[in-house]
Amino acid sequence: DEMKGELWFTLDEEGYCDYFASIFRSNNKNKLRFEYWNKDEEEKDISLARLTMLNDLEIPFNAQIVDCMALKSLKEDDEVTASVTCFPDDLSYYEDAESCKLGNKGFAVESFIPCGTFPANEDMAEDFVQSAFAIISGKVKSYEKRTNKLTGLKYVHFALESLGMVYDLVEAEDEI
Repeated sequence: DEMKGELWFTLDEEGYCDYFASIFRSNNKNKLRFEYWNKDEEEKDISLARLTMLNDLEIPFNAQIVDCMALKSLKEDDEVTASVTCFPDDLSYYEDAESCKLGNKGFAVESFIPCGTFPANEDMAEDFVQSAFAIISGKVKSYEKRTNKLTGLKYVHFALESLGMVYDLVEAEDEI
């Protein structure tokens, strides 16, 4: 439907739902390079993948891949085309570039900091747990208010452009 949403369920060996994740599908596509799947302590595959942007900056970052079992055949250095959807913890909006720089504590209007990919310093390295967390600043290309048909809840889909990538941001309307 026009919600372009999917729910993915992980079942345990007995067929009970272990957890589920919701994802948002989009027509915004990015060229990326697959590096590897992150592993947990038991060396089992998990759904956290290391990807690298295929642009002038080639920034590596972690992404949570909901349908990872369908992508197990990916090999190191494979190029992929993918949508990158963000479910933000915090959003800030600015009317112009100068206000954005001030609000971003001096970071550029377009920036990408993959906080969940590397520890901030060597002191944090021992306890660091990788995640898909990143701080992204960019320009809103478009936005559209939508309604979830199943729940009636309203949300906003933003297309955010930053450093040659286009991210989909999905946020509940009452959170904005």
